[in-house]
Amino acid sequence: MEQTIVISVGGSLLIPKEISTQFIADVRKFVLSGLTAGTRFVLVCGGGSICRTYQQAAKQLGVKDKESLDWVGIMVTRLNAELLRIAFGSNANDTVLYNPHKKVKGNLIIAAGHLPGCSTDYDAVVLAKTYKASLLINLFNQDYVYDKDPQEHSDATPLPILKWSDYLAMVGKEWIPGLHIPFDSIAAQEAKKAGLKVILANGQNFVNLRQIVEGKKFIGTVLQ
Repeated sequence: MEQTIVISVGGSLLIPKEISTQFIADVRKFVLSGLTAGTRFVLVCGGGSICRTYQQAAKQLGVKDKESLDWVGIMVTRLNAELLRIAFGSNANDTVLYNPHKKVKGNLIIAAGHLPGCSTDYDAVVLAKTYKASLLINLFNQDYVYDKDPQEHSDATPLPILKWSDYLAMVGKEWIPGLHIPFDSIAAQEAKKAGLKVILANGQNFVNLRQIVEGKKFIGTVLQ
């Protein structure tokens, strides 16, 4: 095995408004082409808009504690992961991996949320440590992390390189279930502690993703 690549697949890509079967098909094509080159992939699925829909419904029913809201989100990530796993057929492991501390055999491992208190970005960081990954990529729906929301501010500035301390100053350190930020703050704190580098890139640009895997110039933000 030449290398292990952990990819946190953002829920906003899997389910922007409804399930994107085209995105899943594109991910499948991208990953399978990498497997033939001798690379192990560990894909961790986020929750997406459905996650927040369920959490909002729970809040309307009077649910207030974060742990319960997190469990709703975790179950959504597991359903998303199961869909992604069966899309790969026999190329993927037989079951979705829930515990990121557990090391299992296989060239293609599909993982999902584990415990309350964080998002699947945190699970991706733990998996990168567990599998001693050479690369950790977080896929989201933007080309870069910006100094402010580019959808609301036309003068938002892209940040190709960002220190963990600066990123945490931007997003804060508190975990809020369903919070929509480029990379979970709890995951960021763990990655900083472990000295990991994370590349955030647009999950819809597969040419660019290939550039990242091949160690070539790419579009995206490096958090380190």
